[in-house]
Amino acid sequence: MSLLMPPAATRPTDDATGLPSGQVVIADRVVERTAAWTALQVDDVGGRPRRGGDVRLPRARVEVSGDTAVLRLELAVAWPAPVGAVAEAVRERVIDVVAATCGLKVTDIGVTVTELVHAPSGSRVR
Repeated sequence: MSLLMPPAATRPTDDATGLPSGQVVIADRVVERTAAWTALQVDDVGGRPRRGGDVRLPRARVEVSGDTAVLRLELAVAWPAPVGAVAEAVRERVIDVVAATCGLKVTDIGVTVTELVHAPSGSRVR
């Protein structure tokens, strides 16, 4: 069974937003937080260090156009983890999770490693 939708110009709109009724809009900040939290889940990834030893989330910036996104991430990697392999693992995981949770195809993702942090052996960087 297929569902026929009228063209966007003839669909009723929500007066408050001007968007077609029932349309879901995901704010850029939501996509950025999704990418940052996802990156932090990859082994050997950390955020930017804070005073007191806590770690902030990796920094994420997104540009969304329609159903595609371009992401930029800044993060820390645990020494002596292989930086290239960690960055590639981040790319793969973030692309999959952003697609699954936000419905966006990530067409480009840049990962900048801003710091190497020492982590005790056998532990993950947080």
